Amino acid sequence: MESSNITSGLPDDNVTHPFTSLSRLNIEAQRVLERLNQSDDARNQYILALNLPQAIRSQPDENKNVLQGINFRLMFDGTIKIVPSEPHETATSRLRENISLSAALAGTSMDDILWSGKTTHRLSLAANKGKQADDLKWWFENSQGAVRTVILLSIERTRKTIRLEKWQLSPPGQSVTPAQGLRSQQMTIPPIPPLGLQQAANQPAFIAQIATITPTNATGSVPVHLHYQALFNRAPGPGQPDIRLDAASLMRVGVSFQ
Repeated sequence: MESSNITSGLPDDNVTHPFTSLSRLNIEAQRVLERLNQSDDARNQYILALNLPQAIRSQPDENKNVLQGINFRLMFDGTIKIVPSEPHETATSRLRENISLSAALAGTSMDDILWSGKTTHRLSLAANKGKQADDLKWWFENSQGAVRTVILLSIERTRKTIRLEKWQLSPPGQSVTPAQGLRSQQMTIPPIPPLGLQQAANQPAFIAQIATITPTNATGSVPVHLHYQALFNRAPGPGQPDIRLDAASLMRVGVSFQ
């Protein structure tokens, strides 16, 4: 898997902002947000902030109102990702809640539902999907395989559509061909991700499942299947099946647009 870096996958119209003050950074963020709203989310959402002083770096991470009410994510590589609207936040929250609820209904204890760090979910706009795909590589590479699954949500606000991609690692040292990936997406139960640690060079990732979600429908790799052992880092006990997000569960994520 090709290694990621701070500029990998950034859209052509990304913004580079040499830092001078938080007030100027806020002005830049406001411009990015306005362009996103004017283009129905079809523009860049990334600010590459250069030369952030050490005293400033912790502020965006600790104070979520530091950009005066603009929703954002401080990325691991120094970029700031502007989140343009409430549906984007709501989709992420609803997906997490649905997974937790499914686990609870399957008899999983609340201690286990505090995820063990083996799965992460990422949110992107359709226009910025290249950068988001590069971001998911970072999670695999920098956890040495401890992160086994990345769920990527791509939002198309005007069409009220969410594309869900479930990425996972291939077996150690093996690459999944496009044909094998397609077969995985058509399986009722896709292959379980590797459970052991492995170095970045031995971590080919592939899309194991794809679902297209609207407020009224969910198609593709439905139900989305999360292996219990890969998610919670232990073998399931009696009466603890794998987590399966059926069409109704996924449509609750799509209701974010209403």
